[in-house]
Amino acid sequence: MANRNLAEAKVRGEQFMKSLKQAEAAVKERNWQEALIQAKAALNAHPDSEQAKKILADATKQIDQATRISEFFTRAAVFEQQGTITKPSRSWRKCNSSTRNTLICSRDEHLPTEKSASAREKSSP
Repeated sequence: MANRNLAEAKVRGEQFMKSLKQAEAAVKERNWQEALIQAKAALNAHPDSEQAKKILADATKQIDQATRISEFFTRAAVFEQQGTITKPSRSWRKCNSSTRNTLICSRDEHLPTEKSASAREKSSP
């Protein structure tokens, strides 16, 4: 029985190390979904791992941020199509296309602005 417990502990330890290394590699690549999956796997093998908990928290935060950014750009595109905002600047478009991969948009980028009421009235047929 003791040998079986030792063997199981060894397998859990190996699974933990493998998952943790994969989670760390995913963080370096900014692959947050993979980091989340591997951190959860590491925590299944070793629930008290502070390192795995930190990776899980960081990955969750980054995924949530990416979701909020994606929702923002979707809303902005809808507003642009409806004509309720002016055409976004070139830098916003660049931010839009690159942000989907990097999750971060520089604070210096210009975001779309609302058209004034008079400008909307002039452009309506």
